[in-house]
Amino acid sequence: MTAENRRKDLLNLVNQYEEHLQKVIHIDDRFDLNRLPDIIKQTVQVITTTSPGFSNTAALAAASHVMSHMLSQPRPVIDDLTVSRDKVPTNNYFIILSSSGSGKSKSVKTLNKAYQPAKELVDSKRKEAMERKAKAQALAALQEEHPDYTVDNVTDAMAAPYMEELPRTTISADSTRGGSATLLARIQKEELSAVALIIDELGMSLESGTTINEMMKLLTELFDVGTAEAPEYKGAESKEQSLSDIYINMLAHSSPTIVYSNKVVKDKLTSLFKTAFARRTFFISPDVDESVENNQVATTIEEDRQLTDTRRATTSKLLPQVSSSMTEAIYRLLSNRDNLTITLSPEAQELYTDYYNYCSKKAELLLEDSIQQTELFGRAFKLVRLAAIWQLAQQSSVITYDTLASTIYFVEYISKYLDKFVMLTTAKPYEILASYFLDGTKSISLDETIRLGIVNKVTPTFQEILDPLNSKLAKQGVAHYDKDLKSFIYNKFDKVEPEELTTCSFTMSYKLVPDLPTKAGREVHLANFDRFRDDLCYSNIVNLLSRNSIFNTFQYAAGSTTTNPDVLLDMYRSNKSIISKSNLVIIDIDQSSVPLESVHDFLAEYQHIISTSSDVTNKYKFRIILPVNVELDGANSQEYAYVVRRVCADLLLTPDPKSYCPSQAWYGYEGAEVTLTDEGKLYDVTEYLTEFAKDEKKVQSASTITKQRSPKARKAHIDKLMDSIDKVFEYAILAKPGEGSLMLARAAMHCADEGCTAEEMETIIRYINDCWDVPMNESRLMSTIVTPISSRCKQ
Repeated sequence: MTAENRRKDLLNLVNQYEEHLQKVIHIDDRFDLNRLPDIIKQTVQVITTTSPGFSNTAALAAASHVMSHMLSQPRPVIDDLTVSRDKVPTNNYFIILSSSGSGKSKSVKTLNKAYQPAKELVDSKRKEAMERKAKAQALAALQEEHPDYTVDNVTDAMAAPYMEELPRTTISADSTRGGSATLLARIQKEELSAVALIIDELGMSLESGTTINEMMKLLTELFDVGTAEAPEYKGAESKEQSLSDIYINMLAHSSPTIVYSNKVVKDKLTSLFKTAFARRTFFISPDVDESVENNQVATTIEEDRQLTDTRRATTSKLLPQVSSSMTEAIYRLLSNRDNLTITLSPEAQELYTDYYNYCSKKAELLLEDSIQQTELFGRAFKLVRLAAIWQLAQQSSVITYDTLASTIYFVEYISKYLDKFVMLTTAKPYEILASYFLDGTKSISLDETIRLGIVNKVTPTFQEILDPLNSKLAKQGVAHYDKDLKSFIYNKFDKVEPEELTTCSFTMSYKLVPDLPTKAGREVHLANFDRFRDDLCYSNIVNLLSRNSIFNTFQYAAGSTTTNPDVLLDMYRSNKSIISKSNLVIIDIDQSSVPLESVHDFLAEYQHIISTSSDVTNKYKFRIILPVNVELDGANSQEYAYVVRRVCADLLLTPDPKSYCPSQAWYGYEGAEVTLTDEGKLYDVTEYLTEFAKDEKKVQSASTITKQRSPKARKAHIDKLMDSIDKVFEYAILAKPGEGSLMLARAAMHCADEGCTAEEMETIIRYINDCWDVPMNESRLMSTIVTPISSRCKQ
């Protein structure tokens, strides 16, 4: 077997697993709490109602940490050969990136308070164990003088000198490795309890020095087998104790700003992920929309009061339920040691095995030693620990299929955050800015980009960032720099898909008129025709075009009104007063070199309407109504005009200049010939919009007219063109299905602009046509491409 064949087999197997696991690994745009076990969902809701600045995934991570710390106190273990030959602990590590003020600390405090009754149960058992140990020590001392004494002879007063305070079960990022090891060594001697490490600002800790580095190393050592050898370099007086069978739960928070803008922090965290944390840690970094998904803003004071009351009522209802459920779960573990052994149900065993194999095989397809590959190799092993905690919270020690499936859904959803981390820590400045925009940010100030390290030099236009940025955002939207706001602004394309068009999909202003005898006679009908707006389907538009009518696609700001707000007395129709968008582009052609049928043929793969205009029998004078795949803002008249220019350049047409004006009123004419294609693609203008964003003054068409050449120079130029035909006309040779006519027409016009004769142009066009798997037939080639464009070629 070759390496290539093995990779193909791996890819095939991964595809099979993805199909088999589709129900479990399928994720939506937003995290669905309904796919969680009820008690886990309720616990998350407690956090999001008290700290609405937390996203659902961040709240779930915080809730899981507090649950993990509480349920790990009795020291349960996973003992199932499906997972490991060794017993596996239930500790978990979480890292959350979220903005300051999101309620990070409050969320943990809220749950800790709710779990206080459960903690008291644990502490009571710990104290009982401590008392037994103290009495045993007291008895040993007494037996030196009274060998016949038993524990019954030991009073509380006798044991008191041997009683120790219960060691705390939390440590902070400020703790040294030695101090933490000392605490852990005390706790490992206990029958109960586990330790939680909470890092309030991981980024600042990583920036500050070596203490956190040693703690991170300790966490890495303890995660898998709960063992950490004392460092050899320690002196005899300061040497820490070695640890065994002790595990830590970690929750680390950080502001994303310091992580992505501070090189020291970025490098340290990247190194941690590469070497240890990717396969051991659940990493959460919500996007802008996720961060506000629970933080609704009321529109009125009254509504705000109701929102506050609702949150309080939800918290009051859920907190007792969550508290009682955890208390019962802890009591169950403390009352029967058999409950501390966690296994998987047969269905969960099969799911775990399939998911483990899926992750392992998929990891092999990724870049060697990448953070994502490391995470995938360890994903199944870390998630089963979390599944165990979620199952114990449901007062059961057998992990069910549903609980494991919920955990898999969570880790599949949050995998995008690690992808985002890798991208932002290795990306170029414009790629970082693109990531913010694609995550939902609509604007970002210049000061913020400087603070984040995106901009390190202020220039007049920032084109060095905007040009590659808009190339990155192509097909999604465009960005520009607003000098007044001193911010980078992102305008996401309001895209329209063909399947989204309903029976009546186009909103237009229109009016049927008795006749249109002269231009002067039409003026009387222009007043306020804009008031009549309705949703029109293709057949309605065809009817408008073939009857005496006035129409326009945009809506305008209303003028004065009567007491009836629905009655508009004036519509100030101008480019500046447009207040709507439209995905219809209207182009008027007064004198075409090709007939209406040829243009209809060019657009065969696209939805469109073409009709003759004032001269209803003249097929060289027509109007095109072209649905495009983006809702265009009519108020941006320059952008609209640029789209019209680019469409006409592609269609080899010269438009009436009025076509550049989005507020232009258009006329339909009785008896006009109309052709319609109401199925197919929408004309893609995203490339034009990206071009326009790069240079708003760009007004030239796609073709560039070359200067006149001498006969000798022209021949040399054409010979060179012929020799490099595959490269020069690659865009046409590799035309996508359905775009052949347009690309061939563009190539023909390209030949004319380069100074080719009609014969030379035909030679090139036939060569391109022969390169296609399905060439254009002879009659169509001549009628739609060669003959119409020959007249434009050099004679």
